[in-house]
Amino acid sequence: MVLLFDFDSTMFFLFKDYDRKPLVLKLNNTLKKYGLEEVSDRNFFNCFLFARDNKECLKEINEIIVEAELDAVDKGYHVDGFKEIFPILLNKYSIGIVSNNSKECIDKYMEKYHNGLSLPFFGRIPLRADLLKPNPYLLEQALKYFNVKKEECLYIGDNFIDYLAAKEIGIPFLGMAYLERKQNTFKENNIPYVKNYYELMEILK
Repeated sequence: MVLLFDFDSTMFFLFKDYDRKPLVLKLNNTLKKYGLEEVSDRNFFNCFLFARDNKECLKEINEIIVEAELDAVDKGYHVDGFKEIFPILLNKYSIGIVSNNSKECIDKYMEKYHNGLSLPFFGRIPLRADLLKPNPYLLEQALKYFNVKKEECLYIGDNFIDYLAAKEIGIPFLGMAYLERKQNTFKENNIPYVKNYYELMEILK
């Protein structure tokens, strides 16, 4: 079996406790410069959606986000149980990361926390905002890389858009819902989920 993981808030809390105000200010100044809609503190990744038809704006926005991602890697922390369970999963399964985060972000994370371990990564293409999740493109690339059937994969993510991407192409999905708010979202939509990595291990047995 192949386990595919989302990154931010599934493996690692990248922006959960990050001071987003300076980041959002930079993003909104850039969006305003191009006459585009501004983003909120909570949904700042919408900047890619708002700028999707403007390559120059997308380039500037991506540079701002990458800088913040790299800073956040130093300030973030792992989702409960991930660091303990991850070595066990590596010994039993093929593992890849499918995320809207950048390659630069994942490379720095792997270097800092996993001694530079290299894992297959399928992530944000800077000037192709249309290919970000919930578009299933990144998951499709993962399937091609591992050369497996959809039912031989499990995509694990914390967000409803992760579920939508998996559903679009028929990959089994499992929510990682450490917050009650996320648990309720998955419950309301009849989406299977676990609360932490220890529960995930029980399901995978």
